[in-house]
Amino acid sequence: MSDIQREHASTIERLAPSFADLRLQLCSYMSDGQFWMIYFILLLPRLNVHDSKLLSTPKARFLKMLKVLVERKTFLIRLEGEQGGEWCSITEISRGSVFALGFEKEAVGWLADYLTKALTLKSHMGFNKKFRGKCRVHLMEVGFNNHGRFIRISEFATNRKPSVLIIPEGDKGRGWENIKKALSSLLVVPYPNVTEKGRNIRGES
Repeated sequence: MSDIQREHASTIERLAPSFADLRLQLCSYMSDGQFWMIYFILLLPRLNVHDSKLLSTPKARFLKMLKVLVERKTFLIRLEGEQGGEWCSITEISRGSVFALGFEKEAVGWLADYLTKALTLKSHMGFNKKFRGKCRVHLMEVGFNNHGRFIRISEFATNRKPSVLIIPEGDKGRGWENIKKALSSLLVVPYPNVTEKGRNIRGES
């Protein structure tokens, strides 16, 4: 966060202790940085131009953000960091709930690749794949429910509860396709020298 953002965050928690309690509860599911990232994403559109610019993430850290709508969900995909981007975050906003995952640089290519493979699966097929990065592990699963297919991405990190995103397939796979395109436009990298496990599974017809 910038100095102005830190001052704003400190003031908000001082004036609204219940908000500070909420942050502590949610940070068992996400990092402190992810919490404040989501907070400012939701706050900035409600401010006037001057205040929004003042509280925006510095350009050196926040390189690009794309919004993808899938059915009734909104996904915000951000590339952050210096020197071309160091990591990517995906935030899911659905019915007043907000969930966020962070992906190390090497994981972005892995995620885009398996989104592509999910799009080529027959409608009754699924799979699960695991990516083990330096700081966290991600599990990607293709599942089924009464509304159709979906992708569940789980994030496991030390000293935090697992975080989960659910991405519906969308009409003719357009939900997955649009997420993949957004990721690819931000950053597409190979993912050598990582541990990746998985198995194909046959879903219910």
